Amino acid sequence: MGIILDSYTVYFDLVVSDLEGVIIANGRKNLYNSVGQNVSDSKWFRAAMECTTGEDYGWETAHRSPLVNNELALVYTTAVRKDGETRGKAIGALGIIFRFEALAQTIVEDVPLSKEEEERSRVCIVSDKGLVLADSDHRNLEDTIEFEKRDELFNIKKGFIIDKYNGAECCIGHAVAPGYETYTTGWHSLIIQKL
Repeated sequence: MGIILDSYTVYFDLVVSDLEGVIIANGRKNLYNSVGQNVSDSKWFRAAMECTTGEDYGWETAHRSPLVNNELALVYTTAVRKDGETRGKAIGALGIIFRFEALAQTIVEDVPLSKEEEERSRVCIVSDKGLVLADSDHRNLEDTIEFEKRDELFNIKKGFIIDKYNGAECCIGHAVAPGYETYTTGWHSLIIQKL
């Protein structure tokens, strides 16, 4: 696991748990003391246990993970199977812990806006309920984006509306987030710009 981590800097760590959710190995022992922690209540572990084959995966959205010193992380997961067989019996779970801010925060901060546009815009990635996951205002996991036509806008793949946000008339641009490589999330990318 350590060799993989040396090559892929988007990961905080890789962890393996047993069937009870106790971490039995991790790749960055020098940085994270996760061996022995019980993750059986985590969404990612439960998702791994629901995988029916080695081709299935689950995930836990952006959250502060105790496995990596409460850094903002995203975990993709699958069950570890006996003898590595695709349909083998589950014997544990693999958690791939992504550096969420390095991925998502970079995206919202690198949107090409003019200086004038930056001063009146907010760029963010949000969950389907509007929870802010990455944000040009740096309010990750601390804010929810609410506006009257949010659900209407979120039901289209890409577009914009004019609506009130925080008491101001705004143009709100939207696109369903494409995900990362083969992983999909159902998140929404927003640019909220005061008119």
